[in-house]
Amino acid sequence: MKIYEKIRPFLFLKRDKKSVHYKNLKDGDKIEIDGKEYVKVRLQLVDSLDMNSAKTIDSLETENNFLAEQNIDLSDNLEELKIKVSLLEQLNHNLVHCNNKEATNVINTNVTIMKLESKIKKLSNLNKSYKNEFKQLAYQNNQLKEKLYKQDYDANHLIPNDHIQKKNKELTKAVELLNKKVTLLEQLNKNLANNKNIKNIKTLNRDNTIIKYKKEITRLNKLSKTYKDQSELQERQNKVLKIKLAKQLIKVKELQQDKHPLASLIE
Repeated sequence: MKIYEKIRPFLFLKRDKKSVHYKNLKDGDKIEIDGKEYVKVRLQLVDSLDMNSAKTIDSLETENNFLAEQNIDLSDNLEELKIKVSLLEQLNHNLVHCNNKEATNVINTNVTIMKLESKIKKLSNLNKSYKNEFKQLAYQNNQLKEKLYKQDYDANHLIPNDHIQKKNKELTKAVELLNKKVTLLEQLNKNLANNKNIKNIKTLNRDNTIIKYKKEITRLNKLSKTYKDQSELQERQNKVLKIKLAKQLIKVKELQQDKHPLASLIE
């Protein structure tokens, strides 16, 4: 009741145009409800028993206004932070996508390296086989030289030999077999040089590991070419031996036609 009595004079102010209170109400905030105009009145309830209540209420209102302004600032900061979070999420998404792409490239590189290792292993095995085949050809060539030397010796000294024709046939077969093997080795070397996978390997230049493998393949190709050159040399030597053998056979036939005293033994 005491509070009501204190504010009652303000509720029933006379509309005296000269009254300060009337001017404040007239110029203050208004609100219209159901077609009627109402004035917004700010009331301050003061406890008459506490002399510091007004000061406390004023402090609270000041603090409330400050907190309201701070709340607005925080709201603005919140919007900015939301934008930053959105940008960070987009950046994180891009980084994840980039990392996935790099991971895919690493996997592809590893697969390529594995394929290169497999090709090098196959080339190494092929060169080993090629080298062993060349050794066998060299051994057969030496055997052929020894046989030709014996044949030449027998023809020059007219040593009777019942098996001379048989040996000549065996020697001819050996020369033909040697030529076939040399041809086979040449074909293997051509296949190795024309291998599409090796061309693909030469075009790869991704990193030091692939370059190292390319150098290894080049070394193997050079080694194969060396074996091929040696095989061609063996082939030329075999041709010379065949010519010598043919000459010796002609010489034997001429001796048989001349009725040499030892020709009957050869027949």
